[in-house]
Amino acid sequence: ETPTDRANLSRVTKVLSNDGKTIFSDEFMRQLLLDSGKYGFLISTHCQPERKIVERDINLLREVGGNLHIGHISRAETVEMVRRAKVEGLQLTCEVTPHHLFGWDSDYKVNPPLRTRADVEALILGIKDGTIDCLATDHAPHSNEEKDLEFALAPFGIIALECALALYIKALVDTGLMDYPALIARMTTGPAGCIRRPLGTLAAGSLADVTVIDPSREWTVDVHDFRSKSRNCPFHGWQLRGRAACTIVGGKVKFRLD
Repeated sequence: ETPTDRANLSRVTKVLSNDGKTIFSDEFMRQLLLDSGKYGFLISTHCQPERKIVERDINLLREVGGNLHIGHISRAETVEMVRRAKVEGLQLTCEVTPHHLFGWDSDYKVNPPLRTRADVEALILGIKDGTIDCLATDHAPHSNEEKDLEFALAPFGIIALECALALYIKALVDTGLMDYPALIARMTTGPAGCIRRPLGTLAAGSLADVTVIDPSREWTVDVHDFRSKSRNCPFHGWQLRGRAACTIVGGKVKFRLD
């Protein structure tokens, strides 16, 4: 309801987000898009109800321009709207999460909700044809006490940061839809491209932020082994293949798989 100081914020970050809360005011969103073009930042949005708000935001983008990123899309209709907007030449990007590629038979409480098998198939096609720019996680840790509340009171969200890579391998590489270079690009240079930063590469002189992957490592997801303090993960017990074996940040090893 009260605008932030976008001019000053854009000097320290190139991404502004409503962090899970939908912007319902058309005029507020219109001005936000105008400012994103003026100051060069990206707007990362949460859209709920998804179809209505995404359609509104694309129409505003067509009207005033700007830089728009649609977070964790979940519907076939959203994929098609984004696909048509990109063909039209509009400046927008979007992302998907692991749980929205697997959760059609689950009632786990996330926002946006888990959809149908048809929606999942549309999301996977959107990844394959490049409509979906980023493979994200929407990592949302909550305590067992919070998630054990009755459904109406329990918070939205899951954690999948530590198994996201293997889940994407299962959905996209093992099914023959993508090879490893394409998958890794969508998890690294794809997000970096959205914020127009030269990140996620192994080029000489680039940041020494590297993840070493063992693509043949078979493992069972066990939330009790997670580094996260939270355990709210619906993939507990899943048999997966492929895992991060070592993480290097700034040239220093920060994680090594035992």
